[in-house]
Amino acid sequence: MYHQQGSVAMGLDKSFVLHLAQCGDRVCAVTDTGTLCVYHLDTLTKTHTLTPHSSAVTGLTSCPTQPDLVMTCSSDQTVKVWDLRLANHSPVHTLAFSGKVAKQQA
Repeated sequence: MYHQQGSVAMGLDKSFVLHLAQCGDRVCAVTDTGTLCVYHLDTLTKTHTLTPHSSAVTGLTSCPTQPDLVMTCSSDQTVKVWDLRLANHSPVHTLAFSGKVAKQQA
């Protein structure tokens, strides 16, 4: 049997969480508005809000060996790798798919 000890509103306004991933001491959530929200795991305080892609985000995953990395993919045919330690909130790698070949963008 489960018992709820407490709850915290994550401040998602009127959006839906599509994907969740634990990234070390953070929780990342992709919403239906296309944003990537980063929360502190213990308090669920939002630390970052990113708009990772130009189209709908279709996936989110974390790296089991490097907990500060998170990857997103999108219907814009890109996969982006984010380092949550960086303050500039830019992807550290972007893979773009064109036809059947993936190319890394600078």
